[in-house]
Amino acid sequence: MPVLLALLCTYGIELLEDNIAECRTNMLEVRAASYVLSLNIVHSDGLKMRTSDNQPITLRRRTRGPGVSSHRIYDLAGRMFS
Repeated sequence: MPVLLALLCTYGIELLEDNIAECRTNMLEVRAASYVLSLNIVHSDGLKMRTSDNQPITLRRRTRGPGVSSHRIYDLAGRMFS
């Protein structure tokens, strides 16, 4: 479980799509990590702060506490979407 929790905090922005695939492959030591990595390592232009389909880059933040779990989406300027 500590590895999966660490992956929940792992993010990457990469312009070249083949580098994304290589990065995800290299990090897939835990089978459940595939979903988390597909959300947290994205095909985007970090200089323009846009995804490959020209949308703002967003990050997902997960928080856990005793009996509480939340999932929110933010853009890189810190604005919350959900």
